[in-house]
Amino acid sequence: RRLPLEMIYLDIKDSKDG
Repeated sequence: RRLPLEMIYLDIKDSKDG
């Protein structure tokens, strides 16, 4: 299965930032 690494990366970054 292929997961959107971009979305995950952005989600994690956003979560960590805020």
